[in-house]
Amino acid sequence: MVFCNDISPNCDTCFEVEYGNCNDVLTLSLGLTPSTNFFLNLIDKFDIITQIDITTDVSGDFTITQTWTKFFGDIELQIFSDSGRTILVTVTQNAIIYSCVLLVQELSGQNQIPIPETACQVLLKNLSDDDENTCILPNYDFSDTDVTDNLTAQQQTDLIALLCAALSALTCLELNDNTTGLTITQRNFIQRVNPLKTGQTTSFRTGDDGDLEEGRGVDFFTLDCNNEFGNTLRFTNTIGTQDMTGIGGALVNYIIDHASGLGWSRVLNASAGWDANIDNATASAVNGFSDWRIPNKNELQGIINDSINGSRLNYAPFSIISTTMDTSTTVPSSTTRRYTYFLMSGEIRFRDKPSTSQSIHVRNHY
Repeated sequence: MVFCNDISPNCDTCFEVEYGNCNDVLTLSLGLTPSTNFFLNLIDKFDIITQIDITTDVSGDFTITQTWTKFFGDIELQIFSDSGRTILVTVTQNAIIYSCVLLVQELSGQNQIPIPETACQVLLKNLSDDDENTCILPNYDFSDTDVTDNLTAQQQTDLIALLCAALSALTCLELNDNTTGLTITQRNFIQRVNPLKTGQTTSFRTGDDGDLEEGRGVDFFTLDCNNEFGNTLRFTNTIGTQDMTGIGGALVNYIIDHASGLGWSRVLNASAGWDANIDNATASAVNGFSDWRIPNKNELQGIINDSINGSRLNYAPFSIISTTMDTSTTVPSSTTRRYTYFLMSGEIRFRDKPSTSQSIHVRNHY
């Protein structure tokens, strides 16, 4: 996130304060009115807002217990005089008026905020040393990149387990209720915790896939809970419908899979060898995106509808009729071959990389 100048129209200047470790008690001397109630918004680098109500002491100072680690980056602190958090309180330091306070990991300014070094002061007292990874912000917004970059493998495993346990406990009512404070990114992640359904609904015996229909979603096409557009469609365009022609300003032939977070182009590319299919995808600039690729085996498998006796992609909004579909995944036991999906039979086979197959392109939408 961009701190202090893009959070709100009023928060255009920030004052830097250094913070400590998880569970430290932070005492801030910001010149606020003594013995008065104030209402705080703490905003982390994932744009997650944690709200805290505080009362200043007779000196105008207040304390908060730090519930985050350095993993969450710099924390922006906004102070309001009303519980509705509409009246922003400014902070004056060295005759300079600041619209918000930035709790930073380093006084040099981790995010290169253009604030003079003389404006940065350490205003923390009573720091206690504690384990850096014992607590996290209560409204943490999952990010694979940040987890990978900042935590050890074991810490990643522990954090993911903790997050999945907490998020999976949310009901659809809570998920679809905007008053819960969940962001779009959080909602998207919650809907991608469990494996996908195959689409198969016909049962041939008790305990088979068609009988149990295990996996995420009410069915292959319907999410358990609302997507960001307020409906339960798994596949939509960029305005929440399934029209692929660009009506209403939606991107043409662009499909968002809200169950996987992927964005698909439904344009069927001409048959080509493996290398050419990969090169054509990476060179594509369709709809203004430059990060297209051909799907790996698992990504393609995720949109295969096994209820269809025919081309497994011949359903709305894809409506693709083809016989073979390429993947980017090489066969480990025979590296001159790649996995190819035979759409009519539903088989994944090994094929020599020079042999030709059709392809569609995919990118990470979320």
